[in-house]
Amino acid sequence: MCAGTLPYADGLVGYLAEALGVSGSPVDAYWVPRDITSHCEQRPVLGCVNEGGIFSQYVLHQHEFVHALRRDDIGYLSLEEGLAEAYGDDLLPTREISGNELDMFKSSDGEHYLDATSYPLAGFFASFIRARDGADTLVELVHETERGESFTEARSAFDEVLGQSFEEVVVERDSTYPKCDQTFSRDNGYDCAQQAYPGPASAGDEVVIDIPMDCARDDVLGPRRGERWKTIAIEIPVSGLYLVGADKVGGTAPGDLRFRRCGQSCFDDTTTQGFAFSWIGVDATMTLDPVDSPRGFDDPSALEAGCVAAGRYTVRASVAEDDGGSFQLRLGREEPHTCEFSQ
Repeated sequence: MCAGTLPYADGLVGYLAEALGVSGSPVDAYWVPRDITSHCEQRPVLGCVNEGGIFSQYVLHQHEFVHALRRDDIGYLSLEEGLAEAYGDDLLPTREISGNELDMFKSSDGEHYLDATSYPLAGFFASFIRARDGADTLVELVHETERGESFTEARSAFDEVLGQSFEEVVVERDSTYPKCDQTFSRDNGYDCAQQAYPGPASAGDEVVIDIPMDCARDDVLGPRRGERWKTIAIEIPVSGLYLVGADKVGGTAPGDLRFRRCGQSCFDDTTTQGFAFSWIGVDATMTLDPVDSPRGFDDPSALEAGCVAAGRYTVRASVAEDDGGSFQLRLGREEPHTCEFSQ
């Protein structure tokens, strides 16, 4: 594993414990064996929690971290799995959200395992409650239920905690919360809490951020499912027009930079994420072919102007597991310019 992987896992467990209202240190071990079926009730799964340990087919399976931290307080199946998905991995691609909440909750009646196709919907539903009512309310809702109880028992928690019936919550979610990629509805608070690079504050200011990806570095994670990665935070102090440029320097395969606003949810659709650049894809990812050297601010073809809203952002850099290279990200502040952003 890359040098930053296990220290990141330790920090992530502490962050999640605080976010989920868990005291102490209830995770004893994290293990990635060749075959996890003997630890996971002989089921073909990506991961599970067993006797205080997390067992996974890949490192940093954040979904299972949530279950491990809550193993003494597991809630109703659809809610518990939704909570774990809301704090889950930042991998792409993510699965399509399909089905409806009523069928999912009914199918959870008395069950201990969720159908594999329901995980995206469970996470989407949980992310709505979290975005609307806050993380503490979502955790309280799950806490007021129990895995294996009936749907009738579980739905009573909605009236008690949210002051709405389950059906009313579903109707509001359906009418107000648009579907979006899971990556943008999942929590990113741990990465956002790190010390951020300051963005350019005044017209004419230029900031260059080098992002080395050597596996021996203590901030590079993985390998996980074919990639290694790291995430940095950037603080944009003033809304306005910016120049953005980036290069993957060295290596033989393309690499990705994925941009995300901190605290983002599906209430923020792809047109109001806080930035607008044509070369960033619909999943807010910039895919870069390797070059021999960075092109710098003196090459206009390597820069694009776009509006960026003030606030904190994460930039997730990733390369293929067996590839080399690093990234350079360049930000320049243009002359004052009026940019409109949805709130």
